Amino acid sequence: MTHMYDLRNLPPLPGDMPRQRENIKQLLMDEMYGSVPGYSFEYERSGQSYIIQVNGPGGTHNFSFRLSIPEKVQQKSPVIIYLTNPYPGEADIPVEILTSNGFAVAICHANEIEPDEADGYPKGLGKVLSGANTQPGALAVWAEGSIIAAKILKENDNIDSKNMIVAGCSRFGKAALWAGAKCENFSTVVSFDSGCGGAAINRGKRDEHISDMARNFPHWLSPNMKKYIDNEDAMPFDQHFLLGLIAPRKLLVTSSTKDPYCDPYSEFLGLAYASSAYEDYGKRGIGSWIQPPPGKLLIGDGAAYYLRCGNHGVEIGDWTALIEFYKEDKDLCS
Repeated sequence: MTHMYDLRNLPPLPGDMPRQRENIKQLLMDEMYGSVPGYSFEYERSGQSYIIQVNGPGGTHNFSFRLSIPEKVQQKSPVIIYLTNPYPGEADIPVEILTSNGFAVAICHANEIEPDEADGYPKGLGKVLSGANTQPGALAVWAEGSIIAAKILKENDNIDSKNMIVAGCSRFGKAALWAGAKCENFSTVVSFDSGCGGAAINRGKRDEHISDMARNFPHWLSPNMKKYIDNEDAMPFDQHFLLGLIAPRKLLVTSSTKDPYCDPYSEFLGLAYASSAYEDYGKRGIGSWIQPPPGKLLIGDGAAYYLRCGNHGVEIGDWTALIEFYKEDKDLCS
């Protein structure tokens, strides 16, 4: 498989990620995702549901998430905090399969956190988190919802607080990556078909570009991203900066073959270029510059990549890859 991607203007990750991490995070806050002001929250539990009230500069907003835990398990469970907004009747997360494999599952409906609507944005948690000098994009707001869920679940006696996973597909995969980059409570970060603004390198990318997102979904990003419309080479970063912030924790990126909009090879490149951040912690990251064939899970040292046959979305093969990656004890598998 041959690809011609011009990456001559790709900025390298700054060396010494442990020292540079906060600087890189601030750069992405300022330029791409937007910053979040201080806030407080309280919650109550009703059965499997958690009802949360968040108080911030822009007022108060309530949202909830639902937790399923494995039955007849005597030990604390790792938890998958999954950002989603399924269509009516659609089930994009196989809860029973995941709980049978020992995972607890917390489902966060993103539209309850903040509606995915450009007109009148922000309306929900985004409004609460908007201050005089701050207005985070919707990706940052959805990410913050998952971060709040993680803080709450750390107090649950059934949850292994050292093994918390954040995951999402498409725009919520972008948000999951930003949540993992910001919050080290997450030991594992997973993006399914996150594409532009997620795992995919912007320079040389096919189909969707920053200019498309800034024009079509302006509420997703910081207003500062408008200056990079049709000017991606001027960005002082690319998406390997985002993925590098997750090092040395576990990171899984999945793609699908019939998804040129996200561009599987650009997603793989994002992970490959982020390997230098893992190397700063004594790991190897993805450990390869060769994109694996469809159906093969490439597990490196700290990071993994999976390419699935099929269309944009998340299917059972993606979840199987997550389970295998999480449970993999070896440093590398061929």
